[in-house]
Amino acid sequence: MKLLIIILFISSKILLSQDREWVPKSFDSLDVQPKSEIYDDEEVNMDYSKGYFPIPVYTALNVGIYMEGSYLLSSASGISPSGLKPIGGSYSNSYNKDTDYLNFKEKFSDDEEGTYIISEGYGIGLDFKLTPSIGIPVVFRATTIITWNTDILYHLDNTKSFLDNNNNTRDYLEINNLLLEETQLELKGGISIPLYGVFISKQMQMSNLFSLYIGVSNSIVLSSEATQYAQIGDVKDKLRFENGLDTLVQTSNIELPSLIKNRLGLEFGLETSFEVMGYGANIGLKGLIPTESIMSDESWKQYQFRIGVSIYFGGLFK
Repeated sequence: MKLLIIILFISSKILLSQDREWVPKSFDSLDVQPKSEIYDDEEVNMDYSKGYFPIPVYTALNVGIYMEGSYLLSSASGISPSGLKPIGGSYSNSYNKDTDYLNFKEKFSDDEEGTYIISEGYGIGLDFKLTPSIGIPVVFRATTIITWNTDILYHLDNTKSFLDNNNNTRDYLEINNLLLEETQLELKGGISIPLYGVFISKQMQMSNLFSLYIGVSNSIVLSSEATQYAQIGDVKDKLRFENGLDTLVQTSNIELPSLIKNRLGLEFGLETSFEVMGYGANIGLKGLIPTESIMSDESWKQYQFRIGVSIYFGGLFK
């Protein structure tokens, strides 16, 4: 036992007397990534920006199919565009509680038909989205779209009367409609400002965003057809026009001479989008504010509430 203790003591003295330098192993030999590339998850190598006003961390140009539906709100009161037949009054779009019961039918309708006029539009085209890595929260958008719009104005005439079967004079309501049907080429561009979401790059390019959209719109009218027709608003069971129907076409499918074919507007709204490696979708609720009337001789502005959907099917570069 004493011999074992002596041997251990001598061995320790020899080891302590040697002048040796300890060199640690490098991080490379330990297979550890540099600290600057390690984020929340040490097993994932990525760049990202998340939260409020996220900033793009990659550059990409995407193209997709754009589809849009719109509801038109016309601002017109007491107008009489040139090129139309006189109706003894002027056209307006001011609905009120006394006319809510009225159904404004198609221009060739009769009692049995149930289709009614709605001021609306729809369209389809291409949407281009540029996501730039320039250090600010912005995404650039450009869209070209063909749209088909229908709008209607009306005038209520309470001065008309007729003789019933008992030779009694009775008043009736005649509704004079002005229907405008147009095909347009719309070019619009703007920016999407990400309000909240995330951009991710490196192993994959991905984004999920809630954004504010601000842009401008230029619509070029390709075709425009205006139709005037009168409609019996009440006593339909006792009265018909000379054609045997409750509607009488007065002017059919003409182009109004004072029509403005190049129209500008401001567009704004909210969007939500997601994208993975160039594939994704964008859904937006937008409003269009026109900067001018669609007629040169009358004040007729068409405001629009729009719902648009973009389906992106790849990137031109990324």
